[in-house]
Amino acid sequence: MDPAETIIRKCGGGNFARGVNRVSAWTGVDKSQVYRWSYTKGKGGADGVIPAQHHQKILDGARRDVIALKPEDFFARPAEMPAAAEPETRRREDVIVVVSGVPSPFAYINGARVGLDAVKRHIRDLERNAA
Repeated sequence: MDPAETIIRKCGGGNFARGVNRVSAWTGVDKSQVYRWSYTKGKGGADGVIPAQHHQKILDGARRDVIALKPEDFFARPAEMPAAAEPETRRREDVIVVVSGVPSPFAYINGARVGLDAVKRHIRDLERNAA
């Protein structure tokens, strides 16, 4: 299952149509557009990707309605990568965080929303710990 379908189903308590209604209400996006997030691009959809500008609204709505939804649920995990694996990090002078194909001024580290400076500090800390 792709991230969009997984999130929409979670928001609907396992029912996709109910999840579409909730996500539509939280984001202010028409229900037909929410459905299209789970369609392939060939069918006019988004290939299972929820646009980044809606992530926070969905997380806030899920928190209000006590639905277990985490920021990492918005991203597909490659099948060959174990769930607990940490991505390899390399030292870089410039860090650009890309969320759903769009450069973003924030990222999530250990479930907390952080800015670019915190991402750079986190990378430096990881490098120090690896040495």
